[in-house]
Amino acid sequence: MTKLKDNVVTQGFSGKVDDMQSFNQRIDETIQRNSLSSSTLIRTDKQLKVRKKFTRGVAYAKSVLLNPSMKAAYEEVLTEGQTAYNLALADYFIPPEIKMLDVSLYHGKVGDIIRVRAIDNFKVDAVKLIIRTKDELLIEAGDAVRDSSNILLWKYTITKTNTHISGTKIIAAAMDLPGNRTVKEEIIT
Repeated sequence: MTKLKDNVVTQGFSGKVDDMQSFNQRIDETIQRNSLSSSTLIRTDKQLKVRKKFTRGVAYAKSVLLNPSMKAAYEEVLTEGQTAYNLALADYFIPPEIKMLDVSLYHGKVGDIIRVRAIDNFKVDAVKLIIRTKDELLIEAGDAVRDSSNILLWKYTITKTNTHISGTKIIAAAMDLPGNRTVKEEIIT
């Protein structure tokens, strides 16, 4: 990859030349790349899977550009050299992380709180909780609410009594805008 600066011949140039070279504009620079012929390559199943995922990621990033409110949301957090498209594409590939599932305030009583700290490279869109008995019977499930004082913290308020909390399984799922989902669980001892 070659970066061309202040070159009057290539300034503003964009596109392919005889399928041998490609030129793109990026932050007032012209970037030249040698094109690779891929028609003779035999791809593995893993490569094909990655290519399909990348195609879906590109479709997501393009859909963000077509939605003015989504595009504006991505544009609010751009760093130098980024575009809404780039950030949306990266967001598609990077799932959220659950950094903390705090069940220390859960005692099986209505009104108890379970806290979840979740992060994402752009934005965690939702956090859901499921509470099951040790025999996998559903006690309750619902959406956590983002804490107004800490955007990384989500709180779930218990709505049903659980008299046998030993062995209870708490499952938290964090989702981002492209639909990536990360799950973490704790078992009460």
